Amino acid sequence: TDKARPRFPDAEISIVSASDDLSRAILYVRSNALPGRYYLYTAESDQLQYFAPTYPDLEKQPLAAIKSINYEARDGLTTPGYLTLPPGVSEKPKQPLPAIVYPHGGPHSRDYSDFDPMLQMFANRGYAVLQMNFRGSSGHGTEFQSAGYRQWGQAMQDDVTDGTQWLINQ
Repeated sequence: TDKARPRFPDAEISIVSASDDLSRAILYVRSNALPGRYYLYTAESDQLQYFAPTYPDLEKQPLAAIKSINYEARDGLTTPGYLTLPPGVSEKPKQPLPAIVYPHGGPHSRDYSDFDPMLQMFANRGYAVLQMNFRGSSGHGTEFQSAGYRQWGQAMQDDVTDGTQWLINQ
């Protein structure tokens, strides 16, 4: 994957399969705006050859980038999340966009900035999409996760509401 990294600096690269002598490998490359493609890497020639998409119907579609954001909940807790804007829309659009607030299930789960076909479908149709990792979400430390204990329908819901207000203010 080190040889492929300069060609895909913002992508996640995985080795899916390799020959016994490691002279050839199949790499899977994806990012939040790239649905995933398979490449054949040949070490001897240092060649990377594209050969298959994960979502062929999306190959010619403009995809939206997913941006990491933080907002402050009403009690001062910094709440992480992600904002996806329609392709071609700047960070500060000239007019308000229709929006979807898309919290994850859980409560002890989380959202990632990975490619998500649902997010891309919404963004492709002109919607801004906000995902928040409300208190109690995993992946942000034990203190953040434990702040959600016994807060389902209370402070956790406030985090979703406060994220919605943050988006409106943007």
